[in-house]
Amino acid sequence: MPVCIRIILNLKGKDKQANRSERNIRDPTSIIATRMAFGERHQAPITHGPMTRSSGASTFDGTLPLATPYSQVMTPAHNTGRIIGLLVLTHLLTGLVPPYIMLRPLTKPLSFDPNATANAFQVRLSVMLLFVGGAVTVAMAVAAFPVFRRYGEAMAMWVIALAIANFSLQCVENAAWMSMFTLSQDYAKALPADTSVYVPIGAAVRSAWKWVHYTHLLIMVSWMFMLFVALWRSALVPKALAGLGLLTTLMQITGITLPQFIPYPSPAPTAMGLPLGFVYLGLAVWLMVKGFRQRQLLAAEQ
Repeated sequence: MPVCIRIILNLKGKDKQANRSERNIRDPTSIIATRMAFGERHQAPITHGPMTRSSGASTFDGTLPLATPYSQVMTPAHNTGRIIGLLVLTHLLTGLVPPYIMLRPLTKPLSFDPNATANAFQVRLSVMLLFVGGAVTVAMAVAAFPVFRRYGEAMAMWVIALAIANFSLQCVENAAWMSMFTLSQDYAKALPADTSVYVPIGAAVRSAWKWVHYTHLLIMVSWMFMLFVALWRSALVPKALAGLGLLTTLMQITGITLPQFIPYPSPAPTAMGLPLGFVYLGLAVWLMVKGFRQRQLLAAEQ
C-alpha cells in the first residue's frame, strides 16, 4: 500500500512540473528571465591567455575574437556612396565645366572657324562628353534610389525623374550645338555674295540653342538641388556640406537661370554660379573617401 501511495504522489509531482513548464512557455517574460538566468550561469569569463589544462582535462579560457569596430563595417550601401562620389566627379568633368568652356566659341557660329581641324575635333569631343554627363546623372539617380527610398520614396522618385528629364534636355541641347556647328560650316563654304543670307539664319539658330540651353540648365540644377535635399534629409553626408549644396544651387538658379526667363538684375552671374562647382567637387571628394555615413544607414535599416 505505501508503494502505491508513493507512485501516485510522484505522478502528481510530475503533473505539477509539466503545468509549470507550460505556463512558462506561454509567458514570454518568464522565457526571457530563464534565458537571462541561464546565460548568467553559463557565461564563460572573458579573459586573455592560452588554453590551460587542469586535472588532465583541457579547458578554454573564454578568449573570443575581437568584434569589428563599428566604423569599419562595410555595407553595400556604404560602397554605393563611394560609387556615387566617383559619378559626381565624372558628371562635373563631362557634363558641367570643361565641355561648355570648349564650346563657348561656337555660341557665335558665324565667326567660328569650323574648317580648323582642332576646332572641329573640339566640338565633337565636347558634345560626346555632354552625352556622357547627361547619362551619368541617370546612373547616379538609379544607384542612389535604393538608399534614398528608405528616407522617402517620393523624394527618391523625384531624383530619378529630374535625372531623366536632364538627360533628355541634354540630348536636345546637343542637337542645337551641332546645328550651330553645321551652320558655321555652311557659312564658311558660302560665296561672299551669299553670306548675307546666313545672318538671320544664324540669329534664329543661336536663339533656339539659347532657350534650350537655359531650359536644360534649369532642370539640371534643379536635379542637383533635389540631390542635396535627399542628402540633407538622410544625413548621409555632413549637414554643412548638404546645406552648402542647397544654398549654391539656389544661388545659381536665381542668379543665372531665372533672370533669363524673368528679367531682373543679377548682381554678378559668375559669382552666383561658381561656388556650386566647388561644393559639387567637395561632395565628390567626400563620398569617394568616406562613402555614406554608416550610422544613418544602419538606423534606416532598423
